[in-house]
Amino acid sequence: MGSEPTNNDDKAAKTGREPGLFEELLTFWRSLPDKWLFGLLTLVWAGLFHFLGNSTFGYLDTPSLFEWLGYTYRSEREDALGPLMPYVVLALLAVKRKELIPLEKGIWWPALALVAGGLLLHVVGYLVQQTRVSVIAFFVGLYGLTGLVWGRAWLRSTFFPFLLFAFCFPLGTLADRITFPLRMLVTHISVGVADFLGIEVVRVGTQIMGLDGFNYDVAPACSGIRSLMALMALTVIFSFLTLRTTWKRALMILMALPLAVVGNVARVAGVIIVAQAFGQDAGTRFHDGAGFITFLVALVCILVLGRFLRESPVPAAEGGMGDPSGRDFTSAVAPVAPGPTARRASAMAALAVALLLMGVAAGGLAYARTNQRLGEPGLDIVAGELRDEEGIVAATNIIRLPEEVLTYQSEPMPVTRQELDWLPADTTYGYRRYIGPDGFRLDLRVVLMGTDRTSIHKPEYCLPGQGFQITKSEVLNLRLTEPHAYDLPVTRIIARRVVRRPDGESLELRAVFVYWFVADGQLSADHLERMIWMARDLVFRGTLQRWAYVSAFAICLPGQEEAAYGRMQDFLVEAVPKFQLATGVPVTADEAAPRAGLVNRGGGSTP
Repeated sequence: MGSEPTNNDDKAAKTGREPGLFEELLTFWRSLPDKWLFGLLTLVWAGLFHFLGNSTFGYLDTPSLFEWLGYTYRSEREDALGPLMPYVVLALLAVKRKELIPLEKGIWWPALALVAGGLLLHVVGYLVQQTRVSVIAFFVGLYGLTGLVWGRAWLRSTFFPFLLFAFCFPLGTLADRITFPLRMLVTHISVGVADFLGIEVVRVGTQIMGLDGFNYDVAPACSGIRSLMALMALTVIFSFLTLRTTWKRALMILMALPLAVVGNVARVAGVIIVAQAFGQDAGTRFHDGAGFITFLVALVCILVLGRFLRESPVPAAEGGMGDPSGRDFTSAVAPVAPGPTARRASAMAALAVALLLMGVAAGGLAYARTNQRLGEPGLDIVAGELRDEEGIVAATNIIRLPEEVLTYQSEPMPVTRQELDWLPADTTYGYRRYIGPDGFRLDLRVVLMGTDRTSIHKPEYCLPGQGFQITKSEVLNLRLTEPHAYDLPVTRIIARRVVRRPDGESLELRAVFVYWFVADGQLSADHLERMIWMARDLVFRGTLQRWAYVSAFAICLPGQEEAAYGRMQDFLVEAVPKFQLATGVPVTADEAAPRAGLVNRGGGSTP
């Protein structure tokens, strides 16, 4: 409920010595009123997110947000900073103790808006299977609880430490949006450095191949994402502890990106140089040992920039960290709210209202979880199983893809062990390879989600990872005629790739990649649109639609892209009605006339 100067404070004042760290922290602790209230609210808040924190059960069967976070941190090395941030925040609160002790503390009702906002955010994240949204909701609400118990001044003074909880947000597959561009950038620049030094290398996607035989792939870790996150956290802490001017803080934080890129370019370029001189094994050893050096160089650059941007300390009388009165800060505890009875009544009212909000949210989440149903797939599924070449049962390869289409013969392709281990266990698949009389090959693949939406990811990440460079992407309508005439929206991607023949000569290939998404009565060619529709159905209908990702893939030579796509069109018009149950809006007879007669287009031969 507030505090008075302690005996330790009096002793320090009488002896004239500076209080020790333990005494300062003890005074800080005693300056916090209603600790019991904050502790109880935090316990209930954590309990809500433990028992009703996660609605995705594909990768990890747990309702706990914290268990899901722990699993994610262990699985994704890019999120290694997450578990450390709570300790960093506590340490920064201890560093700011001289500023926090004199603050006027007490119940501040407007902070309930943050708590309610966190609850609303969590409800949305829970319903649409976006557990990462719930991570944000947890920390927003926790920040609001501190403001509810200790007031507006506390919220304002602790905004920066709590901001660091943003690094607890697990990137997961979202990191692909950062790592792929960074991988490509680091690869391009590193190959440019090699060319400048006279080292002949070939870049294929994110792979770098030397004429002397070495071959390296710029993996996600080498893109700079790990050093970027570490440098970002470091620059945020450094800038807010040493700088006051907004533009200087922003400049310091923004420097994390170029420093991470430069450091990793130096690392990859060094690998190329060492491998060229001493072989691939030596290059690998250099790669493994150079990470610390590049990070150390970036750290030195940050310190140099910080020295250049440094600011003179603010005198205490102008609002510095010290006590303006000049007294020992340990005696400057927060003013006590008038009347212990009134303070307790206010605290009990805050407890009741906060618990009511949490209870309503918990009841709504429990009801939604109990009454949520799984939608029917928009594809034909056959009971049975296929076996791969090693005899491993792939019981999930059960989408009924047609064996014969037009003049094409087909063979079932196994679901790889990597896919089975990587995607959620209730994911189902369909994969067949079709070969025409002239050798033209076309792969038809289906990935069908179960109870976890993470079975499906954005397709544009697959091709660059396989060495293809996307040159064109567009949304088209494919006119189907069965069971009635309708337009199937598809995304068509044209990509290029350079491969090396056994004789050492380079060969440029083209890839035609067509994909779309299908659910019960729904078709889409856009990943974001599919996600929005899935969220809509979850929130307003209580239905988790089982979306499927369907793709067709063919390789051709440069200049044959349109011919290959024409053959793919004819193939899909015939094949799709044989396995896809969902259809689009019927078109009139006049509209359907242009696609009534199909032409078997030539070209697009397999190289």
